[in-house]
Order: sequence, then C-alpha cells, then structure tokens
Amino acid sequence: MDFSDRVGLEPATDLRNRLKVLCEEAGLDVVASRMIMRREDTMEESYRFVFVWAHEPGWTRTLPDHRKDQALPEGADHQVQIQAVIPLSGQWPETVTVSCGASSQVGELWDKPTLRTGTTKLVDLSGFLQKVVSQQKTIITERERGGKGPWEFGDMRWKEVGIDFYQD
Repeated sequence: MDFSDRVGLEPATDLRNRLKVLCEEAGLDVVASRMIMRREDTMEESYRFVFVWAHEPGWTRTLPDHRKDQALPEGADHQVQIQAVIPLSGQWPETVTVSCGASSQVGELWDKPTLRTGTTKLVDLSGFLQKVVSQQKTIITERERGGKGPWEFGDMRWKEVGIDFYQD
C-alpha cells in the first residue's frame, strides 16, 4: 500500500469529465460528481469509483407532507446516477452502470421501481440515458394512475425494490 493517493487520478478525472459530457449530450444537467479511491494491497489491485449524478432540466420531485419539516436529503434532485470503475492503471472501462428509481417523491425508497438492467457500453451512454429517463417518466405516470410493475422495455427491465433489496 505504499503508493501516492494521486496515482491514477488524471485518467479518473478524464473519465469523470467524459461521463459529464455524455450526460449533457443526452440532454441532462450534471448536478454532482465524486471519485472515491479503493486502496487494495497493491496499486494493480486498486481502483477508483467515479460517480456522476444528473437530471433533466426542470426535473423536480415532491416532498411528502410528513417530510416538510425536514431538510431535503442530499441527492433529492438526482434523477440518475452513473457509476464507473477505473483501475489505477488508467485503463478506461468498457461499461458503466446507470442507477435510478421511478419515483416522483423525495425519500420514496423501498417500493419504487428501480432499473434492473442498467449496464451499458461507455460509448452508448448518451443514448442509453435518453431511454432510461423516458422509461422512468412513463413508469412514474403509470404508477400515479395505479399501475403495477414490473415494467419491461425491450431488454430493459424495472422492478419494485421491496424488502428483498438485493434480490432481482
């Protein structure tokens, strides 16, 4: 573990900037980003997580009455999260993961449908994000009308989280 915290920072920063550009190409506003280094025994085993959070222009979620007296939680305006893992060697990943839920309320966690097939090639991210936010809006509208999932759009699938959070 005897290596600088700066090792691999430049390629990770370049990747983060590329993710931001791809979000913007998809018509999304980037609202936050973060990089976290996971230090292992050797530099070759270590990597960085790169996160980017974005939303469509005008994206808003309502604050339920029971939370009106609370400060908005961090991330209340995050519509989608993009995550990439890059080794400290700087080798860019071929795929990234997009995570999000279909909810119009802040803090609705356990019973909102979540995207279950959110991995895409980095080069396809912009178009993938456009599909995701379109599907997300469709599901929110259907849920407000009383619709129940799971929802499928071709090879993309959304399912309620429920109690079995980590089971698909």
